[in-house]
Amino acid sequence: MLLALAIGALVVPLVLGHDEGWSAWCWALLGAGVVLFAAFVLVERAVAAKGGHPLIQPRVLPAPGLAPAAGAIFLVMTGVAGFSFAVALALHLQAGLGASALRSGLTVAPTMLGFGVAGLWWRRLPQRLHGPLPLLALVVGATAFAVVGLLARDGHAVSWTQRAALLVVGVAGGCAYSPLFARALGSVAPEHAADASGVMVTVLQLGQVVGVAALGALFLSRVHYPAPGPAASGAALAVTLGAVALLMLGAAVLVRTVRGARG
Repeated sequence: MLLALAIGALVVPLVLGHDEGWSAWCWALLGAGVVLFAAFVLVERAVAAKGGHPLIQPRVLPAPGLAPAAGAIFLVMTGVAGFSFAVALALHLQAGLGASALRSGLTVAPTMLGFGVAGLWWRRLPQRLHGPLPLLALVVGATAFAVVGLLARDGHAVSWTQRAALLVVGVAGGCAYSPLFARALGSVAPEHAADASGVMVTVLQLGQVVGVAALGALFLSRVHYPAPGPAASGAALAVTLGAVALLMLGAAVLVRTVRGARG
């Protein structure tokens, strides 16, 4: 219950804050979310100390590399979900550039295809590439996001260069997410696997929610539709994708920490 309240208190202001002009209640609710999350951590520790069954077992978190990998996955899913499911790209394509819903969907399709295929087939790469793969994928993905944003900032129609970069974004995301998930769970003792899996699923879902809310709010704070022209929409998308690129680089830093922890 505390975790659900904490997440709700943090997410609701992110979703509604822009429309409400970031009123005082938005900031108050964000503060309450932080307090509730801290209370949740204290309650979980108290339950575990008494021999109970907390929602998240504290003994799972110290597993080598789990916390950095979970943090990296959170940042990856925040960026990917904010890019894929938030209103930013769809609004830019349809309201900013006048594309149809079908054309807008087909524009994003290479990203989704690349993510799915890479996530399923990355193990077929040579074994020597498995270790550095997440780090390389995140750096490449950050670069591809930046390229898409830079090409969109002037409001021009989507080029084949942008489409190619969108495919790279998907492939890089799949090559980062799946190995990181496997690496995080692989560092946990078998008897703690179920608890660790629950932690990772919670992190995954939280990252998606925060990504849609935060990056959607960032985009809508930069442009108001009907926009004065495609360039205004493109500039807003460029800022949003710049933020996504920074998230990918932040995840890369955490991945480097995981690699260092593993020796």
